[in-house]
Amino acid sequence: MAAAAAGESPPLQADYFFGRPWPDLNEGLSYTDTFRGADAETTAALINFYSENYKSSAPLPGWIHRIRNGQITVDGQVVTDPDMILRVGSKLVYHRLAWKEPFAPHLLQVLYEDDDMVYCFVPRQSLPKFNLHLILQKDVVTQPIGLVHYPGVAEGLYVACSSGKPAMSKVCVLERLVHQNQTLVQVEIHSGRPHQIRIHLAYIGHPLVDDPLYGIGGQPKFHDLESTSTDISFAYDGGYERPLQPVPGDCGYHLHAHWLVLSHPTTNKIVRLNKAGAKDAMKESFVVEQSEPLANPKVVNAEMDMDSGEPKRKVVKRNSKLEKDRELLQLAQRYHGVVAERDAGKFLLSKM
Repeated sequence: MAAAAAGESPPLQADYFFGRPWPDLNEGLSYTDTFRGADAETTAALINFYSENYKSSAPLPGWIHRIRNGQITVDGQVVTDPDMILRVGSKLVYHRLAWKEPFAPHLLQVLYEDDDMVYCFVPRQSLPKFNLHLILQKDVVTQPIGLVHYPGVAEGLYVACSSGKPAMSKVCVLERLVHQNQTLVQVEIHSGRPHQIRIHLAYIGHPLVDDPLYGIGGQPKFHDLESTSTDISFAYDGGYERPLQPVPGDCGYHLHAHWLVLSHPTTNKIVRLNKAGAKDAMKESFVVEQSEPLANPKVVNAEMDMDSGEPKRKVVKRNSKLEKDRELLQLAQRYHGVVAERDAGKFLLSKM
């Protein structure tokens, strides 16, 4: 590996993990209301208050179940009769039972630590479902995306604003996989809009392989966010059910900060921080089938020439597994690029 330039610190490696596992169940939640009276069309019954005001939480049978299960208190007293008549000013509390939340990582990796700073890898947390409203303007592919026909946007609403930020992606081809009708590319983004790479590539007619959310044209593949089904067991007392339709976090694309260069706050030396020690947890992988085994396997690293836009290739012969592993590590640390590793007629291309 090339020596560090004068005034620079060498790349820093992983140190340790810390964190506490999440409990199997959370602590539940309590929702407090004050009864302010019923209108002329409804009675002041307890079941009417909840079934009319919180239809999205559970259907009528679900609220009956919750009341009879002792999950509702009125003025501090547990009530199990759905037809109890409420008084104006009564304090109502719905106690949602504890439930198992979607998996979320709990371990944080400290990649470097000294008296002045700590450099950590923080895994992406779970975000099961939300309404996403995107407007993107392409600078390389100059045609703007324009109005987004996206579920959740009200009819007649113009989804755009004069302060919207542009998004530009520079795409360079690293390898063309003709037999698989696929291409391995390097994308340089000059901005950081949500899902920018996925939307831009889909917009120009080349979506990411197996992307369940964005198809050709850059629009989501589904059209009705309200069509997701809910099992009756979840309707009884909340909980989380995996949506039937794709959500933005699908695909297994592990986007992350690859490396960081900064001036040390005390020594003023240039510090280069990378995540080489956490590559197994953060790598973005592509499996590429080879039509026939290579007679002389090689490790290939692709580095982009940003002036010409053409890839520069560095080819290194390997003679043993130990030498191969050493070369892979050196190439990953030096170029921060794509490393190819041969295994049983396949190349596992990992974006380090």
